[in-house]
Amino acid sequence: MKINYFIFFLLISLSFVLSCKKTEKEEEVEVKKIATEYLRDFYYNDYQYAKAYGNESTKNFLAYLEKNDKKEYRNHSFSEIDSVVLKGAGKDSALVYYSYENSFYTKDKSVLPLIKLQNQWLVNIENKNNLDFYRVVFDYSCVEIETKNYHELNNEELIEVELIISTFIKQVDHPKLVVGLLNASSLPYYDIKDIKNFNDNHVRLWEDLSTMSVNSSFYFNHDKLLTEFEYFIYSINSANSFGVIEKIELILTNYYGHPFNKNPNENGKWYKTLRWFTKGGNEIIELINNEDNSITLKVIDSENNTETY
Repeated sequence: MKINYFIFFLLISLSFVLSCKKTEKEEEVEVKKIATEYLRDFYYNDYQYAKAYGNESTKNFLAYLEKNDKKEYRNHSFSEIDSVVLKGAGKDSALVYYSYENSFYTKDKSVLPLIKLQNQWLVNIENKNNLDFYRVVFDYSCVEIETKNYHELNNEELIEVELIISTFIKQVDHPKLVVGLLNASSLPYYDIKDIKNFNDNHVRLWEDLSTMSVNSSFYFNHDKLLTEFEYFIYSINSANSFGVIEKIELILTNYYGHPFNKNPNENGKWYKTLRWFTKGGNEIIELINNEDNSITLKVIDSENNTETY
C-alpha cells in the first residue's frame, strides 16, 4: 500500500501544534503573572525592572517617568489582581483589572492593558488609550505654593463667591455642555444656566459683582466644537485670592469630592492647581492659582489634559 508521507507529516505537525497551544485558562494565568510582576515594579518605582514586561510604547513611557517623575506628588501601592479578560478574536489582547491603594489611603481600582506579540504577553501602556492609568499615577499639578495675603472672606465676598460657583456648577452639570461635543451653533438652543448673558463671542462679563470681577468664556476650535469652558476671576478688591480659592475649593469638594491630585490629609497646604473629574471622568475641572491675585476655574477634556512623552 502506498503511503502519502506528506499527509502523514502534516497530521503529525498539526497534532503537535494543537498539543502546544495553551488553553484560555493557561493564557489568563500567564497574563496575570506578567501583569503582577509589572505592577509590583511600577508601584515600587522600579522602572528599569518594569521595562522587561512592556512593549516599546510602555518602555518609552517608563523612560519618560525615570527622567521626570516627581514621586513626592503620589503615594500609591499595588494590592492585587481582581480579574483577567482576554480580548479579540485571536485572544491576543487582555485587560487586567486590579486594585491599589491611592493617595487617599483607600482601595481604588484600575485597568492594565496587555497584548500578545510573538507569542509573548507584554504590558501595553499608550498615553492616548490608557488615560486613567496614566493620569492617576502621574500628575504634577499639585505644586505647593507659598500663602500670601490670606484672610477670611467677609459676608459680601462669601455671597458673591457662592453665586459665582453655584452658577458654574449648574452650567457644568448641564447634560449638553460637554467639552469636545458641544457645537457653537447649537449653544443658544440649550437651556444652559445664564446663557442669555453671553455675548456673540461666547463671553459673559459679570456686571453685578462688587468685590471682584469675573469673565466667563466658551472656547471653540475651528470645527466649532467646545474645547474649554472658563471662569477668570480677577481684580479681587481685598487682594485675598487665597481666601477666594479656599472657599471655591470647599464648595467644589463638597459637590464633586476631593481633588484627585491632592492628598486630603495634607491640610494647610496650598497648591498651584487642583483637579476634579466630572462627566464620568471625561472632563476635568481645574482650579488654578495664578499667583497674581487672579484665579482661573475651567473645564477641559481630560484626554487633552494628559501630558505626552
